Amino acid sequence: MTKIMRKQSTRLTIVISLIFILSSLLPLMQIFLMYGNGGLLAIVDEILFRNDLDNTKVTNGIVNFSLSLLSLTLYFKTKTKSLKIIYSILFTVFSSLFICFLAYDYFGTEDPNPYYLYFVISSLISGIILNLVSLLKDKNEIERVSH
Repeated sequence: MTKIMRKQSTRLTIVISLIFILSSLLPLMQIFLMYGNGGLLAIVDEILFRNDLDNTKVTNGIVNFSLSLLSLTLYFKTKTKSLKIIYSILFTVFSSLFICFLAYDYFGTEDPNPYYLYFVISSLISGIILNLVSLLKDKNEIERVSH
């Protein structure tokens, strides 16, 4: 892999991370993500736990953590640019929602001031993880090509 391709791959994850961090400041985006993910969690909670509200943390771990780990693994293994974009977006969404739900459970149900604090922090953490994996992937591909 050439140095130019490596820069493009890293640039791609940086751009996706920055877009997601900036979009976390938009309340409408937060509403869509949280309600959409809440609907998914409710369906899984109904199937697994018969809608027991005490298992919300477990359902969050099962759904969001599993999907973020799956999308990160698929991102690491893919070779095409379009799939890299899709898997990096999926990872960012699911890992950010996982972290956001954890923060919400840890800090309580009171909204933070400013209201977008959970989303910005979770987006930053997700972006850092995605970019570290991207750098690791690039390094791994360079070592594989050079040998």
